Amino acid sequence: MIFREATSSDISGLFEIWTTCFTDDYPYIENYFKYCFPYTKTLVAATDSGEIASSITLIPTTALVGEKIIKGYYLYAVGTKPEHRGFSLSSSLIDLAKQFCRKENLSFIITKPATDSLYDLYLRYGFTRTLYEEQLIERLDSPNKQSNGAPLHTTPLPIYYFEESRKVSSNTFLWSREILNYILKETTLKEGFCIDTYRKKDSSQIGYLISCPEPGNKETILILETNIKERNYSHIYRLIKNLYPQAAEVKITRPNSLVAVTQNLRRSGLLLPINSGTDTDLKHFSIMIPME
Repeated sequence: MIFREATSSDISGLFEIWTTCFTDDYPYIENYFKYCFPYTKTLVAATDSGEIASSITLIPTTALVGEKIIKGYYLYAVGTKPEHRGFSLSSSLIDLAKQFCRKENLSFIITKPATDSLYDLYLRYGFTRTLYEEQLIERLDSPNKQSNGAPLHTTPLPIYYFEESRKVSSNTFLWSREILNYILKETTLKEGFCIDTYRKKDSSQIGYLISCPEPGNKETILILETNIKERNYSHIYRLIKNLYPQAAEVKITRPNSLVAVTQNLRRSGLLLPINSGTDTDLKHFSIMIPME
C-alpha cells in the first residue's frame, strides 16, 4: 500500500470513497470537490494498481489565544472501502498527518466524530482531549417564544462580515474564507439559511445566524452558529418561525463559555496535541459549524 498526498487526478477515486463510505448525494459530493477539496490536504492509501483504498482530509484551521496564533488541521472525511478494512489504513494515514504537522510546524489536529461511538476509536489515534460546547434547546410553542416584536430585515450573510465576526469570537477555531464559503454553500444544500439580521426601524445590526433542519427531523432547527447576543435570542425564535413554518424546537449551539450549567454542555469534538502546551492553550475551545 502506498501512502501519499492526493492530487486532482485522484478525484474519481476519492469520489468512490465518498459514495461508498459517506453519502450517495451526488450534488453534495460535487459541491465538496468544487469548493472545499482544493483548499485541503487529502491523504490517501493507494494500492499498487492505483486504486484509492482509504483517505482522510485535513482542513487548515487556526486558534487565537491572546496574541498567540496557533495553527493546525481539522480531520475530516475519514473513510476506507469495505474490502480494505481491517488493515489499519486510517490509523496509518493519521500517523502520516501527524508527520505533516511536525514538518509544517503545526500544533494540533482536531476532529468532530460523526457518532458518539467513534470517540473511543479516535482516543486510540491520540485524540486525548475532549472539547465541549454549549447547546440551548427551546420549544417554539411556549408563550414567550411567540412575541411579534419589532419588524426585522434579513439579507444573505456576506462572507467578509462572516469571516471578520468570527475573528473576535472567543474559544472558536477559525477557518479560511474559502472554507467559510464552502460552509455557507453546504448549509444551503441542507435546506438551511445563512442570514444577517437588522432592525427595520433603524437598520441597526442584530447579528448573523446559520441554521438548518436537524437530519431526519425537520421540526427541530439547528442553529449551527450565531453571533446574536443571548439577550436578543427572541429575534432568533421569530426568525426561525418565519424561515421554517414547521419548526417546533430550536437547538442553539455556541462556544464553551466556561460558565454554562452542566446540562447545557455536550461534546464538541476531540483534540490531538502535536506540540507541548497546545493541550492547555486549547482545552476550552469549541469546534463550531464543523463538517461532520
